[in-house]
Amino acid sequence: GDAVAPSPNGASTGMEVIEFEHIIATGTTSATAVAIPAYSVVCGVTGRVTQALGGTLGSFRLGVGSSLSRYGSGLKLGVGNLIIGQTGTPITYYADTPLVLTATGGAFNGGRVRLAIHVTSLTVPRA
Repeated sequence: GDAVAPSPNGASTGMEVIEFEHIIATGTTSATAVAIPAYSVVCGVTGRVTQALGGTLGSFRLGVGSSLSRYGSGLKLGVGNLIIGQTGTPITYYADTPLVLTATGGAFNGGRVRLAIHVTSLTVPRA
């Protein structure tokens, strides 16, 4: 990410927004190909439905494997609906971690969302 607080020897705190489109396939869950990078602190995940989510579901959740609703639950399926998933306490991910969309009350059969992962990263000083 872009350094917002560099040190004289190259250590820095960086901030970045990782934005991508995710196409949802048929099923009850849909993991993203883009992952939260290892050693990132996540402040939140935002997004927007860009193609209506179809299927038998009534709503969906957004999270990660260990917490399927971390970034939202009861999310709406229609075009233009927003996702504003702020992390109550910023959390660090120590391994690359995909986001997971989970259908509530049924299954997906298509759709698309634009997601943005808001991360802070740290770099070490030069030797």
